[in-house]
Amino acid sequence: MIFTWNDESIERLRTLHETGVSFSKIAIVLGTTKNAISGKVTRLNLTRRHDYVNRPKAEPDPFKKRTPPRPVLAKRSPAPGHYPTITELTSLYQCRYAVGYRDGQHVFCGQPTGDVLAWCPTHRKIVYRVVELRRL
Repeated sequence: MIFTWNDESIERLRTLHETGVSFSKIAIVLGTTKNAISGKVTRLNLTRRHDYVNRPKAEPDPFKKRTPPRPVLAKRSPAPGHYPTITELTSLYQCRYAVGYRDGQHVFCGQPTGDVLAWCPTHRKIVYRVVELRRL
């Protein structure tokens, strides 16, 4: 069944709209879609209700876990020639980010990591890069 607007349905739309009934409920009563109701209200120049604008803001949840701000890491460049090879790394807590190649072996950053991860904070930012979603 195809819905057509007539004087009776337009008058019913006006009365339901003035009483504050939502578009989706008006659509159910009239037997059409919410988008059809929205379009007709726009074409009839009826005032659009925006109750959501005047709603009070919700109080922040005091128990919600907040993430601490990320520290700003200073860029550093270690002195050339001081990069250890894999056999020269003496601790599990030294950065294992490959920075070059020397005497047939890879050389690594070697800076302290501060935790059990394999990279220092500077190289961790390179390895674990957050991909930003592009808006289409």
